Amino acid sequence: MAYLAGVKKEDLRSLCEDLGLTVTSKMSVIAIRDLIINDTNYDEEFTREHLKMPNENFVTYLISALPGDIAKLIAREPEILSHDYDHIKSMLLERFKLSAEKFRLLFSQHRKTTDSTSKDFYFEVRTYLEGWLTELKIETFEQLKDLIITDQIKKKCPPEYRDHFIDDWLGIISPSELTS
Repeated sequence: MAYLAGVKKEDLRSLCEDLGLTVTSKMSVIAIRDLIINDTNYDEEFTREHLKMPNENFVTYLISALPGDIAKLIAREPEILSHDYDHIKSMLLERFKLSAEKFRLLFSQHRKTTDSTSKDFYFEVRTYLEGWLTELKIETFEQLKDLIITDQIKKKCPPEYRDHFIDDWLGIISPSELTS
């Protein structure tokens, strides 16, 4: 979003036309920028490419928009790589990628909040389940049954066993492998 600060008004108006947004001649650059950012179809990648923002500059804008602790991760990268947007993007995505265990916890412990709709809750739970299954590469119904049975066995196990085998159990999705 910070990268939109240095863009000409005409370029922002052109972007609005492509996004199907209505811009009046009296709107300021800030108002146009807010209109773009708050649009439901807003996509940073598309916007950056449409405005022909060079990747080197985009990392600088990205750092200014990120919290300090995340910006420090970028600062630790070698000088050459710290200005490579594609490298920084892949590094951050890898760093904050959720594990199968985290998806499992989110799926099993997620609760509907009072201010969310049932549709929102359904979407969130489905996303967590799909993330869990994708991370474990579950593709068949048999694998899904094995995963559910294995998860139940892990839940019913005495705490001292769970604590002892926790690191070994994370990747096990077969009940026969778990019980042998």
